Amino acid sequence: MSVLNRIEALSTVQRKLLTLDDIARFDVADFIRELVTDLVGGVGRIQLTLDLAPLLVPAVKATPLSLIVNELVGDAVNRGLSDGGGAIHVDVKRMQGHFVIRVEDTSTPVQPDAETAEFGRLLLEASARQLAASIERKVEGSRSVVEVTLLVDEHQESGN
Repeated sequence: MSVLNRIEALSTVQRKLLTLDDIARFDVADFIRELVTDLVGGVGRIQLTLDLAPLLVPAVKATPLSLIVNELVGDAVNRGLSDGGGAIHVDVKRMQGHFVIRVEDTSTPVQPDAETAEFGRLLLEASARQLAASIERKVEGSRSVVEVTLLVDEHQESGN
């Protein structure tokens, strides 16, 4: 995942924040649709599927969530490219008082260089701490699944 990709993700989230009708609420699912389509769009060998329920969060949570999604999907795209293809599925859903963002990909796991992996890990951990979110990663053969779980803020959700 390059620094340029991270900057583009932040640019996308800031552009979306500037065009919000309700500045207090940011739809992460809408942002994910745009970001993931941009990341995967130019890569013909990766099959993308999305299952995105609306996820309204306070605008202050938009940046750390965008960094998490960008990092996870970027990693999946990189694995798909090195493997000659693959599939990426992104889910956003509400479950038992929490929101879950799930990124699943099927391609051969590839170890990035140590410096890149460490930077990505630190970025994910810092963003998750900002959101009080948990990140769980499972790798089984050619299938990688990462779930980000964060508590629903009920008063932000009113109106859904």
